Amino acid sequence: MNPTIETWDINPLETGPIYPFVGLETGMFIACIAFSVAFMVWKFRTESAKYAAQARDLRSSGLRGLLDDHDD
Repeated sequence: MNPTIETWDINPLETGPIYPFVGLETGMFIACIAFSVAFMVWKFRTESAKYAAQARDLRSSGLRGLLDDHDD
C-alpha cells in the first residue's frame, strides 16, 4: 500500500482503515468520560477537605489571629 492516493475515484470502503485503532472509538470515549468523572470526584473531595480545614482554622483562631498573621 502506497502512502499517497494515486486516484480519487476509489470507494472509501475498499481503501481500508485511514487511522489507527479503528473501531475503538466508543471504548475510548467511555474511558475518557470515566477518567474525567473520577478526576472531578477526586478534585472536589480534595478541595472540599482543604477548604474545610482552612475554615476550621479561621474559626478557631478568630479574626484577631487572622490579622496578626498578615501584618503589612
